[in-house]
Amino acid sequence: MIDDGPLFKQGLCRAVESFERDMKISPWWPRLARVDQDGYCRWRFEETVFRFALGVRKLIEAAKISIEVQAVNIEVGWAPLRGKSYPDTLTYDRIDRLYDLDRIQERTISLVNFCNSVIHSFTLVAGVDVGRFKRVYMRDFFFASDRQRREGVLHMTWQTFRQCVVLPVVADELITTRWFRTGDGKELRIPSSRGDDFDLEEAVELYMNLSTGNKKAVERFIAAFRAEYGASPF
Repeated sequence: MIDDGPLFKQGLCRAVESFERDMKISPWWPRLARVDQDGYCRWRFEETVFRFALGVRKLIEAAKISIEVQAVNIEVGWAPLRGKSYPDTLTYDRIDRLYDLDRIQERTISLVNFCNSVIHSFTLVAGVDVGRFKRVYMRDFFFASDRQRREGVLHMTWQTFRQCVVLPVVADELITTRWFRTGDGKELRIPSSRGDDFDLEEAVELYMNLSTGNKKAVERFIAAFRAEYGASPF
C-alpha cells in the first residue's frame, strides 16, 4: 500500500525532472558515464520511464489515482512491421530497420495501457538531440510490449510524455473514493476526482472500461457480494 499518494506522485515527477537535468550537465557526468556516454543515457532513460510507469501502476493498485486520470487519452504513433521479422534480444533497438516509420498512424492509449506497455516492454528505445557542450535533450521514444512487438511499435514524443502522462498524474486530486467490501475481505475501491457531481453508475462503468482485468474483477466482486448479502453493491 501507498500511504501518501500526493507525495508519491511528487516523487515520481521529481525523478523525471532530475533525469532531464542530469542529461544537460554533460560533459560533467559521473566518471563511469564518461567512458560510455551512450550507455549511460540509455540506462538513465530506461530507469526513469520504467520506474515512473511502475510507480503509477502501484498508485493505481492502491486506489491513489482517479479513474478519470487513468482513462485520459494519450496521443501516440504506431508503426507496423516492415516484414515478418520482429525484434529479438540482438535487434530490439533497430527500430528503423524492423518497423515502417514512414507509415506511422495516429492512435490514442489510456494511462493504464501506457504503463502496462512500458512495464512489460521488450522494446524501449529513446531518441535524443545533442546540443552545445554535448548536452542531451530527450526528443521521443519507441516502446512495445512482448506481444505488441510482433505487430508494431508505439511512438511518443517526450513533450507528450511530460504533458499528457507526468503532468496529469502529479496534478491529480482525489475527491471521492467509494469502497465496497465483503465479509471475507474482498474489496472494490473506485477513486474519483469528481465531488458533488460524482455518479456511482458512471464511475463503475468507467472503471470497468479501463481494462479487461478491471471488468473481470468487478464481475467477480459483484458475484461474491450477491452470494453473501443477496443484493448488488451498486
